[in-house]
Amino acid sequence: MIKDIAKPGEFQKETIYLLYLFLIFLGVIFIKAAWISDDSYITFRTVDNFVNGFGLRWNIAERVQAYTHPLWMFLISFFYYFTGEIYYTVTILSLCLSLLSVYLVGRWLTVNIYSLFIIFSIFVVSKAFVDYSTSGLENPLSYLLLSIFFMIFFKSPLNSKNLIFLYVISSLAMFNRMDTILLYVFPLMYATYAARKKESLGIVKILKKVVIGFIPIICWMIFSLIYYGSFFPNTYYAKLNTGVNGKQLIYQGILYLVDSITRDTITIVVIGFIFLVTLKSGEWKKMAAAFGIFLYILYIVKIGGDFMSGRFLSLPLFAAAIILSRTEVKRSTALTLSILFLLIGCSVRHPTIFYNVKDSAPPKSRTGIVDERGYYFPTTGLITGSRNHRLPNHKKVREGKKLKEKGIKLYEAYMIGFSGFYAGPHTHIVDRMALADPLLSHLHIDKNREWRIGHFRRTIPNGYIKTLETGKNHIENPKIRELYNIIKVITRDNVFSLKRLKLIVKFNLGCYRHLTNLSDYR
Repeated sequence: MIKDIAKPGEFQKETIYLLYLFLIFLGVIFIKAAWISDDSYITFRTVDNFVNGFGLRWNIAERVQAYTHPLWMFLISFFYYFTGEIYYTVTILSLCLSLLSVYLVGRWLTVNIYSLFIIFSIFVVSKAFVDYSTSGLENPLSYLLLSIFFMIFFKSPLNSKNLIFLYVISSLAMFNRMDTILLYVFPLMYATYAARKKESLGIVKILKKVVIGFIPIICWMIFSLIYYGSFFPNTYYAKLNTGVNGKQLIYQGILYLVDSITRDTITIVVIGFIFLVTLKSGEWKKMAAAFGIFLYILYIVKIGGDFMSGRFLSLPLFAAAIILSRTEVKRSTALTLSILFLLIGCSVRHPTIFYNVKDSAPPKSRTGIVDERGYYFPTTGLITGSRNHRLPNHKKVREGKKLKEKGIKLYEAYMIGFSGFYAGPHTHIVDRMALADPLLSHLHIDKNREWRIGHFRRTIPNGYIKTLETGKNHIENPKIRELYNIIKVITRDNVFSLKRLKLIVKFNLGCYRHLTNLSDYR
């Protein structure tokens, strides 16, 4: 039998001690699993440039947002300013935020000791959750924001005062990664409806609270438009402006879910199970949270998922665990579910509980989806480091250091994280995947070229490299040459030049769309 109790003061001293034991055990698993991805170093290069006075840029010659998580980038920058070291700074920060998030759920959201057992049986065996509790990506901060949001949503009265707090946290979550707002949409709708009904709030008052609450993301988007020339990061265009048929992306998104079933069964099982729990409970709060998860899953499928197995499922899993934490179950039911979840989690090929220093995974698969942690762990795993094995130890790190030593000014690359960071600010790197290139990201891939999700390699237009070398436009294709002239003004001219600001407005209104959808280029 399942019912919600949500009684204050439910936690006893013995339960808190048990929570601390769980956190220690989970911390050991996090440390064993800790690693850093190449993608995270794309952000770290911007962090390094920002801290060292070159601005929020990837290549210092142009203003391009090559990161998807501004709040995470600023948080890293703050600590990096004091430490001057990136690998251990980000690893420790990630571990602390992830454990803090679990603590908040365990301490303030679980309704009794039995639900505590259930959520910890999920956290310790979910590969998606454990793998992306480090990695250098924004997931740990997203966990923290989710846990704080649901602490207020489930535990506090839904009045006008708490409504603003919910809007602010949702805004920060969007500031951290824009698409995660989908997880908050339905809970926000329910909270707004409940507060309006309780206090008879008018539409105008609600809109004022929305504006006040969303000030962080509003300010960022205004800054982004003025500084970068776009509301969205360059990676948005690089991955979603590809010319690839939408049906193919949906099929790839389905493959992403299937991949998780085989590699990380417990994550999909728990996400699916939560819908049964919420329907059985009949509680609108839980159903609103579950609908947010469902909406986010639909989004993942629509965009084709990701090449990193489980990355986009870690937040839905965390949100599902929070919903379960609000459910009281009998001791026998809790024991059964905990054992079942542990068995499912340990039935996969590489269970998180048994992670070790010899972990590795092949770099490719037929679906284009890989165990990203398994691939990078031998060269970036925290426990693989030693006096003779400095971290990270990937071949692209050595490539970047050689570029810096030789003073290379221009370089083409397709894995730009490690090589870009260690090459230093004075090497201009042309990213063939277009994540950090403002021109290539607005061009479709060749129509006959094989693509891998998250890796849409562009053909470099004839004359583009010479253009970057000389500063004069030598691009042969007339439409691409015209497009580059516009982009050059937006990314390189004085921020407040009238000509630039006019081009930004016209570009974002789609006035130059005929230059970006090039059938002859494809």
